[in-house]
Amino acid sequence: MEDSHCSSCRTTCRYAGDGDCDDGGEGAEFSVCSLATDCDDCGERDISLVCHEHGDEATNPNYRACAAKIAKGADCNRDEQCLSSACKSSECVECESHSHCPENQYCDDNMCKPKLQNGAECPRDDWCSSGVCTEGTVFNGYCRECTRHSHCPDDKYCTDSYTCTAKLSVGKSCTYDSWCRSDVCKSGKCVECESQSQCPADNEFCKDYACVGKLSNGAVCSKDYWCESNDCGSCSGCFGLCGPCYCKS
Repeated sequence: MEDSHCSSCRTTCRYAGDGDCDDGGEGAEFSVCSLATDCDDCGERDISLVCHEHGDEATNPNYRACAAKIAKGADCNRDEQCLSSACKSSECVECESHSHCPENQYCDDNMCKPKLQNGAECPRDDWCSSGVCTEGTVFNGYCRECTRHSHCPDDKYCTDSYTCTAKLSVGKSCTYDSWCRSDVCKSGKCVECESQSQCPADNEFCKDYACVGKLSNGAVCSKDYWCESNDCGSCSGCFGLCGPCYCKS
């Protein structure tokens, strides 16, 4: 019998479905069957089951039956027998890996412990609530909010003190592009743009690190994309003015 055959609610009692609860549990009228074997009459029972071997050489050595899963500290020979799904050195333990613990806990010395807050000493990322453990000088590091920008939301960057802070507006002092809302840091200041692609509006172009409106016909230009017409002096004698064949008289 496989463990998948062991459900917490079964109808294997010989009196199943007779209208009386016969499993001896809470509210049962009779105790003639095992707990959680008359669920049609008794309802769902709070019990976890696993398939155990109960071989008897004198009768049937291949006999297997469902039994209640066992708690931490009890003897075991495989993970499936334990409520924690963790059997180590023939004993049910709380955990063997982080996957055995709730999301806000980690596994250490076979016990689930609350994840560590920023500033606490740590050996690995998954011990920290933030999911970030800095590299230590000898063995352990410390839990931090971030160590790189990808640890922060899109509108924040990671500072040298390992905290996420809001990105900077145009004109603010910066060291890296990633510090700026525009993602452009030039000569120590956040600027709006450095290339045409960084101006979001179709009717703007980048000039002197700022996005400005495109120029109308007749305006002085040096690049086609400066002009609303996308044409900077294509006619002979009209170079440097926006507009096809637009020449000043």
